Amino acid sequence: GWRDTGIFGDALDLITRWYHNTSYWLCCGDQSKLSADGKIVDYQGNHLPSGGGEGDTEKQPNSCYHSVVMPSMSAKQVEYVFKLKIVSLEDIMTIGIDSSDTLHLNDDFSSQIDAYQYSYFSKGGTSWTRNNAMHDKRTKEYCGYTYGVYGFITGDVVTVRFNSFAGHVSFSKNGERYGNITVHQTKSLRYRLCIFLGDYGYQSVKLTDYERIGDDVDVDDDEEEEEEEEEEETNCSEKECKNQPTQEAEQQEEEQVACVD
Repeated sequence: GWRDTGIFGDALDLITRWYHNTSYWLCCGDQSKLSADGKIVDYQGNHLPSGGGEGDTEKQPNSCYHSVVMPSMSAKQVEYVFKLKIVSLEDIMTIGIDSSDTLHLNDDFSSQIDAYQYSYFSKGGTSWTRNNAMHDKRTKEYCGYTYGVYGFITGDVVTVRFNSFAGHVSFSKNGERYGNITVHQTKSLRYRLCIFLGDYGYQSVKLTDYERIGDDVDVDDDEEEEEEEEEEETNCSEKECKNQPTQEAEQQEEEQVACVD
């Protein structure tokens, strides 16, 4: 939950950071704790089940949200860049952006369909959105969109870049940048950086750098808003799913793979 610094201490802390440091982990689920400076989030869940799948221990999913609110669209070039150090990763993790505004603290934000979310998965390097969201992706990484060549592990540095003018998010691992993923944009929609911290074990992530590049200019209020296209919810079926194509310009062929949700 929120850091336990007392009512007055917490209020002073928030005011201080508002003026001097706008980049920090804002809030997290009940199994997680934030460092005093808001740069590190630590998650401790139940022990890992044997075999790498769902076991006899209770799942305790947690997500963590960043302080910066990013408009989904802007009139000029604006890019938000976050660098994250994976301090510990015993289970699974997704890193991405989410429009739910801290709604899924005690859940996996990247498995939800009630908000727009786009993430990079530690296992297999696949990407996930509300269109392919599923309850537990730990044994079904092939159901994600083809994205990174590899996932990420303890010690890796993951960089998230969100461009509100171009309307895309991209991820890098240790300096190797992967392709752009197109995001949903409307004038009222806002995103935050978000991490799903896993269901079990010990996970820790350090926010090492944040930069906003460009002029943050809102889209004119009288600018006609484009009609939102209806998005098809394409959750994996109980019997099979398709290895979804990459979101880059060149689409890869879909290949049928077995998938049980």
